[in-house]
Amino acid sequence: MLFEIPESVHYFNIAGMSPLPRRTRLIGEAAVGLKSSPWDLSVPFQFFEQTDQARALFANLIGARPEDIALIPSATYGVSTAVKNLHLKAGDEVLLMAEEFPALYYPLRRACLESGATLVTVTPLAGQSWTEAILAKISARTKAVGVSPCHWTNGARIDLKAIRKSTRNFGAQMIVDGCQWVGAAPFNCQEIEPDHLIVPTYKWMLGPYSFGFHYVAPHLQDGMPLEEYWASKAGADDFTKLVAYTDDFQPGARRFDMGERSNFVLLPMAMESLRILLELTPEKIAAQISPKVEQLAAAAYELGLLVPEKSERSPHMIGIRRPSGWKPGLPDRLRDAGIHVSFRGDCMRVSPHVHIDNRNMNALIHCLEREV
Repeated sequence: MLFEIPESVHYFNIAGMSPLPRRTRLIGEAAVGLKSSPWDLSVPFQFFEQTDQARALFANLIGARPEDIALIPSATYGVSTAVKNLHLKAGDEVLLMAEEFPALYYPLRRACLESGATLVTVTPLAGQSWTEAILAKISARTKAVGVSPCHWTNGARIDLKAIRKSTRNFGAQMIVDGCQWVGAAPFNCQEIEPDHLIVPTYKWMLGPYSFGFHYVAPHLQDGMPLEEYWASKAGADDFTKLVAYTDDFQPGARRFDMGERSNFVLLPMAMESLRILLELTPEKIAAQISPKVEQLAAAAYELGLLVPEKSERSPHMIGIRRPSGWKPGLPDRLRDAGIHVSFRGDCMRVSPHVHIDNRNMNALIHCLEREV
């Protein structure tokens, strides 16, 4: 049993907040106990060795090196780190998809306002995919493209390899918000080659809230962090020399770590969830979820509802729209029936996981039939 979900609950909202796996919950409870007895803490292990173990686990998941990984508290933190090192100026452009998640939008908007750069919002034309719309806007003025592997409202898929090729041709960075993809489906940094990949752990990573990982490409690892965190400084693991102050950092992306990165509760929980994902593998997770997504798409189509075209659908989540809009009160009616989805924009966003069975699927489809 992966999750501890009551039979009365039909949980289709991993894209909003995943339940904790039972194993992760037990690790967290034990970790709280450890903080209650700090004399049992091992400073070298908790402060340094365990953080590097976490980097290695996440690096394994995304096809990167452990030294390319920073530990962060949120997606906003990672995006803000990337933005701080863009060095925008008047005349530059930054591209975002329309109705992008605020964690990408706000830091990039602020940077553009302060630098005189222009934030370009990309909206597909009729018959145009998100990928085609983004590629049409990338130019010599583009300094960065903030993008996700799929649109967070409806799961419409984005071709990151095509966008990476175009951004490289124009010397622009690609900042990837991976929160609605990594953990649910394969992502390989060696293939995609993002400049930044930011992933909080509380969604498809099946981990705790307020923790995450930030992949920083090797050529950008000499940038400036948001914080001057003491444990990220060179030689910080030697406590007898902490006041031998230095401007040098530990190697790789460690300089971008958040303060108090060695959270004695959240870090071991995130690590246990990573172990679970590596055991299950994103490939097998996507293969298990995809038939459920396709079943929902077929049912929605038969009912006259709107979903992304099959060629653009992600394997793990789908947005369903009613042409005339959903009837008022639908979220409450679904919740009363024990069905948990999320509404983003005009979409009912459905994001199942491997726990979803025929009983859950039938409950949701019957509710859709009543709401058409």
